[in-house]
Amino acid sequence: MTPRFCRRHVIAPGVALLIFSTVSGHAASAIANAPTVAPAPMVDAPLAPAVGDSPGESPSPQHQWVPGHWRWSEGAYVWETGRWEIPPTAGVVWQAPQWRREANGFVLLEGRWAEAPPPVGASPASPSTVVRPTPAPPVVVTAPPAVPSAQIIVVEAPPRPRVEVVYARPSPRHIWVPGYWAWHGRRHVWIAGHYEIPPRGHHGWIEPRWERRGGTHIFIEGRWRL
Repeated sequence: MTPRFCRRHVIAPGVALLIFSTVSGHAASAIANAPTVAPAPMVDAPLAPAVGDSPGESPSPQHQWVPGHWRWSEGAYVWETGRWEIPPTAGVVWQAPQWRREANGFVLLEGRWAEAPPPVGASPASPSTVVRPTPAPPVVVTAPPAVPSAQIIVVEAPPRPRVEVVYARPSPRHIWVPGYWAWHGRRHVWIAGHYEIPPRGHHGWIEPRWERRGGTHIFIEGRWRL
């Protein structure tokens, strides 16, 4: 595979985005026919938070607050808003992502769940001692936690909208949802137009769009209008 390198795009002082289209031939040839994932690229300075987070009230004593943070996904830096989560196992805490300084810039170290540090003043366990966390009591959640929203920010502009044929609607209740360009798998993907029945109490569709801000393009989700 011929190596292809990413391009660095500076949005503003201290803010940069990069887009990878492929991984290097050296990385792909390390293990024959093995799937590879491009690492988060180096930036000139740490990306500033996209929005502020307000934790609000915890759904239960077992929930932990995961602040909003940047992550590298499908060839773009994506902002994930803060949310309450139940840890995957007892005795772990959320370690927020960090920007590590390198010789030529900053590299994003992804956030993760890690073992909680011992309390201050606790005596270290002897080599023969095995410390196991106390299992958490069962949790009853009356409502599912909110799905975290992710903001898509890319450098590559979407292509021109395709010309579509609007066919006859199946019933008077159906509303035409025009096609649009979305971002998936490190590239723009066309979502074909189709008919849908709006949710109860909604009467119109607000189309998704791409907004140009500085040297980037931000995807704004479509939604049903009351």
